[in-house]
Amino acid sequence: MRVAPVGLLPAGQKGIPQVTRAAIAQFQAAMTHGHPTALAASDLTAKTIAELVAGCSPQELPVLLCVGTQRSNVPSTIQTGLAHFGNAPV
Repeated sequence: MRVAPVGLLPAGQKGIPQVTRAAIAQFQAAMTHGHPTALAASDLTAKTIAELVAGCSPQELPVLLCVGTQRSNVPSTIQTGLAHFGNAPV
């Protein structure tokens, strides 16, 4: 996916804010995929990569992503899928 490099952009105090990363991820997706679910998936993919690079463990990731979707305009189908994945045995 072309969104992967967006997740590698530096974050934190000296990097880009989370909202900017989300905007970049959604903008690049909108060039070919205008559906809201595709935009949200692009945002979540960039966030996933950024969190893993920052040291988040794969086991913590579903919960972290689920919390983030509740604060944004991520479609409920994605929120439900993340919640289910977060409760699945690892």
